[in-house]
Amino acid sequence: LEWLGGRNDPKIICHSAVVLFADLLWTRMAQYDFLLGRCYFLFCLCVFITGQAVLGSAEPSMAERAAIFVCRIFIYLGSMCRILYCQIRLLYDDIKNGAIVRTYKIPLPQYLFNLQDSGSLVL
Repeated sequence: LEWLGGRNDPKIICHSAVVLFADLLWTRMAQYDFLLGRCYFLFCLCVFITGQAVLGSAEPSMAERAAIFVCRIFIYLGSMCRILYCQIRLLYDDIKNGAIVRTYKIPLPQYLFNLQDSGSLVL
């Protein structure tokens, strides 16, 4: 679909076969992963709000402190493991494909030149 859009021809994009293919691709493959990722994000957001705003009173008891600790551990481990997995996968793919760029004699994987991926590494 990307190379069809790159041709800048609206007749090709509006063709019924291309529309059918895009709809099948979305409904059969991409929709599930997209919705699952959004549900995970909303769940983590609810846990974060619970741990910060709801449980964060002026003088929390020991049970509230334990609940805040559990919420923070979940957020950190849930987020960091996902980011770490993505970074390791991108690094492995670049090493396997030989996509290493030397910048000032320092070998860097190609994915770090993508702004989103390098920002994710900084996080």
